[in-house]
Amino acid sequence: MPEDHVATVRSLYEAFGRGDIATIIDAVDDDVAWEAGAVDHGLPLLTPGRGKDRVVAFFGEVGELDFKRFEPQVVFGSGDHVMAVVAVEFLVPKTGRSVSEEAEGHLWTFGTGGKVVAFRHYVDTLQHDRAWNG
Repeated sequence: MPEDHVATVRSLYEAFGRGDIATIIDAVDDDVAWEAGAVDHGLPLLTPGRGKDRVVAFFGEVGELDFKRFEPQVVFGSGDHVMAVVAVEFLVPKTGRSVSEEAEGHLWTFGTGGKVVAFRHYVDTLQHDRAWNG
């Protein structure tokens, strides 16, 4: 089963690269915990919430960014969890500031029905704060 989850996460990154957000939304559970267990720092991309509405809002925020780089480097799984290490660089147009990370972590958790039941970013929150809030 972990290999299936890894393949699913890889396909979700491929969908993101094509701009196919609907495929990602379809892969998450109706009650998905987005930014599961994270502290709310008031940063748009890192706001915790539940349900597909939060995921739709997240991708709306992502759509406002100017991506220079988004490259999954490593994707591996164990049980119902898949971890991806992603190199990212993007500009926040409203501030003109950038985020650049060589090893941003994305933790995907799958439920018994094969849907994503939780997701969380592991990022440099100070860098995100400076990019979003100047």
